[in-house]
Amino acid sequence: MTKVLCKVLLLCALAAAVASCGGGSVSSLAGGDGYGVFFKAQSDDRYGMISSDGEILFEDEFEMPPSPAVGGVFSAMGSDFKIRYYTASPKPEAIGKDAYVAGGYCTEGVIPVVKEGQPVVLIDKSGKEVASLAKADGKRVTMVNGYFSDGLMLFSAERKFGYFNPKGEVAIKAVYDVAYPFSDGLAVVAKSKADGSMSWSAIDKSGKEVARLNISYEDMTYIPMYFDGVLVCGTDVYGKDGKRLFRVPSGWTEMTAYNDGYASFREGGKWGVCDKEGKEVIRAKYDNPVKRIDGGFLTIDGTIGDCDISFVDANDDEIKRIDGAYSCRMLSGSRIVVWDAEDECYLVDENGEESDGTSYAEIGVEPMYYFNGQLMPYSSYGAMPWVLASIPAESVQVDDGASEQSPAIDYEAIIAPHFGGTIPADFDVEKMIEVFNRCCDDPDSMYANNAEGFESFANDYLETDMFSGSW
Repeated sequence: MTKVLCKVLLLCALAAAVASCGGGSVSSLAGGDGYGVFFKAQSDDRYGMISSDGEILFEDEFEMPPSPAVGGVFSAMGSDFKIRYYTASPKPEAIGKDAYVAGGYCTEGVIPVVKEGQPVVLIDKSGKEVASLAKADGKRVTMVNGYFSDGLMLFSAERKFGYFNPKGEVAIKAVYDVAYPFSDGLAVVAKSKADGSMSWSAIDKSGKEVARLNISYEDMTYIPMYFDGVLVCGTDVYGKDGKRLFRVPSGWTEMTAYNDGYASFREGGKWGVCDKEGKEVIRAKYDNPVKRIDGGFLTIDGTIGDCDISFVDANDDEIKRIDGAYSCRMLSGSRIVVWDAEDECYLVDENGEESDGTSYAEIGVEPMYYFNGQLMPYSSYGAMPWVLASIPAESVQVDDGASEQSPAIDYEAIIAPHFGGTIPADFDVEKMIEVFNRCCDDPDSMYANNAEGFESFANDYLETDMFSGSW
């Protein structure tokens, strides 16, 4: 990821028991415990929802894939390209009567949402507006993170970053040029220096600086957030006091964040596992980062389309092996989704054993991923799905360098290849262009106001999960 892209991105229950199709089961999404993702039992079905413990919440309900259920609530997009929120229950009920052009997840009992031409507001689980996030200390708020973490929500106002509390009050003023969501009680932030470099630090939830960090943009291989009490940037590992915990061997080129005492490291093009003292636990011999699961590790050799999945213990002794899979994703530490060569998927437990013998046409693990014992909403570029304000262009203050949208862009010529050359009659091109223009109206936009920028936007809009559930 380039410095410029990195910086722009930074700126920029159930109420009762449920019977699943595989037998009686109980889920608890409506109470806010756990989460759910969309699924299809058969390819011609409508979408339903399956919980993080592998139980069916409801099935065959929605034409378009619903967002993940978080805090007992999920959203689904209608044919008008607007999203509406529903209770995560066996018979989903609409929350309020309003539809939104953008929205996030239900955390701390509230949801950040945007109506057409309006700023971001917070609504509660009944759909009632509880706070406006239009301004922060007199500055116009252009976007907020899609969820609260550690009770605070990252926001951007006039190219500076700060944090809201669940009441919509400014908890930490927007004074940072770069900032990340809170995790483990700390957030990584930075301010620009006169020479153009950045001064990095870790702050607590009161906004107090607790550590200076010797990191740079070049270290941003993974999301720079504290997990498991430590921060990994590149191959450097820091404690909460900002001190480096150990020196990694010279051959290590990458590390993942820590999870339950372990991280995966890359050496010689292969991946292994180390502990918090930097000691090698599993030597680097796997093709992909090793993932921590309940009681052991998940390893993947090969590439998408042809990979071998192994479940191993801390001694690297194999518990179970699945050969020739298409791919796999973690639904939770004890539920892994495996896609077979026939493009169907099924669930296995932390030992690699099939959970219930049921196969599915789809299980939509993304746009979420399970990491460090928690659910991480994410965009294509990391764990920060932004919710942008929807203020009309004429009311937006933009830089002199941000010109009006060029009429020379051939939108349809850029969109058509994503559909094999012919845009479907029911695809709303104007709506997509509207979303692009709204992005470009924001001074912190990651998209240039030209054909190249629209091409980049089209790839994100049509080929990735970046805008899923948020527009």
